Amino acid sequence: SVVVLDDPRSLTAAGAAALTRYVDEGGGLWVLAGPRGGQALAPLEAVLPGVLGEERLGPSEPGLRPDAAPAEGPERYAWSDFELARVALDRRWDCEPRPGSAVWFRDAAGAPVLLAGERGRGRVLLWVSALEVGWTNLALKPVFAAWTDAGLRWLARYQGRPVWRGLLVGEPLVRVWDAGERAPASVSLTGPGGRRTTLLVRARRAEYLDTKEPGHYRLDWEGAAEGRAASETWAVNVDRSGGEGDLSPAAAVPWRPLRPARLREDFDAAVSGREARGGLLAALALLLLLESFLARPAPDERAEPVRRPVPA
Repeated sequence: SVVVLDDPRSLTAAGAAALTRYVDEGGGLWVLAGPRGGQALAPLEAVLPGVLGEERLGPSEPGLRPDAAPAEGPERYAWSDFELARVALDRRWDCEPRPGSAVWFRDAAGAPVLLAGERGRGRVLLWVSALEVGWTNLALKPVFAAWTDAGLRWLARYQGRPVWRGLLVGEPLVRVWDAGERAPASVSLTGPGGRRTTLLVRARRAEYLDTKEPGHYRLDWEGAAEGRAASETWAVNVDRSGGEGDLSPAAAVPWRPLRPARLREDFDAAVSGREARGGLLAALALLLLLESFLARPAPDERAEPVRRPVPA
């Protein structure tokens, strides 16, 4: 239901015409401008919800601000659940929204970065940056999954409720088969370290309590359909509310300088500390000498000589 056009190197007139017909007939199109921007997308300009201009550097402060992005109910997620202030947009293209289009997201300075529009019976999204690390870190942030999900559901006009298989470390992993699903007798669970466990399905329910490691937990079972197997992956994440898993920069850089000419010596000193025996023995000897000097007996006071008269 959706075509994603990511950083096209060249777009022919015939290709642009085919995409235009696809959108007019009800298709969804997501365009990622990429490093080439409007120059590569010129044949498709009439379909886009905004007019791309010059390349710009992003604001000095990171941040992604939702504007007209679809609001999510409490059963899914809210944009405030994600650390949008850490999404950096270092480079982007100027974009002037077309009449009737909506700005889903803006950068920290208020410039539009994700625009949505409709054409014919179809829908179009335009991301005015790239997904490369040199342009933005969006694809490295947790919000990227929700950002992608919201865009694809809107483009495809999907009205169903997605299943979110995300847990925190220590929360039980519970899989329940609905009445319309074929429930297996057992499932195989593979944890982050590769350890496999067999879970029995009772009353259409399988439960796993030992989610003490963050990572991916995969469920595999037979009988989803005749002759077909099923597989699901659950993500178990660290609870960041207590500070664990915090990726914010450290207040001080934890590096120690090493001299190339004395690399081994400096490395051993950083790991094991420096040899202090000689210095400590010398200090101890000095203290003993000082104590001996202070403890010596005081000299006796000499009595004055007695003068006796000498007889004549």
